[in-house]
Amino acid sequence: MAIHQDAAAGERSTGLKDNVVRALSATGIAIAQLASGLNTAFLAVLVLLWLAVTAVTSLVGVGLLMVPVVLRALHSLAGQERERLGRWGSEVVAPEPPPTQLRAALVGDRGHPRRGTICIALTS
Repeated sequence: MAIHQDAAAGERSTGLKDNVVRALSATGIAIAQLASGLNTAFLAVLVLLWLAVTAVTSLVGVGLLMVPVVLRALHSLAGQERERLGRWGSEVVAPEPPPTQLRAALVGDRGHPRRGTICIALTS
């Protein structure tokens, strides 16, 4: 009987060892995901602050020149986040490319002017 109990104790220690290794592996993966997410979050805060400064300076007219650059930075950051999420799970579908012509940017998918354009036209 003592041999049977020793064999069962050996199986438990092997199972425990496997569980510990799995837990440590999962912890390492979670920390890697967290670290890569924090990097993107820090960049997102910087782009958000830059966007706020651009919005405030656009009231004076100076920030209007920075709008395309800020929007490109935001688009690039979103692409980085899509790539990061694709590495850790299922792929995130990218949006359609932005329109290159002004009319295409102001007109929606159905051919109707966007609400923002209408509001700007009504208030001016």
